[in-house]
Amino acid sequence: MNGESHPRTSSKQPPLRQELAAPICIALGIVFRELRLKRRLSMYAVAKLAGVSREMVRRVECHLSKPSLDMAARIGSAFGLRMTQLLALAEQHC
Repeated sequence: MNGESHPRTSSKQPPLRQELAAPICIALGIVFRELRLKRRLSMYAVAKLAGVSREMVRRVECHLSKPSLDMAARIGSAFGLRMTQLLALAEQHC
């Protein structure tokens, strides 16, 4: 080696910038957080009910990941909501 330092590469994707995220994705994150806090659930509890990782719940709530329809439906099911109900709630935040 010649003493040059090389930047470490990471397989992690950079955080999703809010201005690039679809408004509906941001709104879903807001809705999920509001529902979770209103019901006094931890991210871990929601993740367990939804069958997803706690990290995915965190990433969606913090607008770091765009949830797929399947992911949104799974998280919504943890609150007993159908996709149409979730989208109606999310529309109020757009």
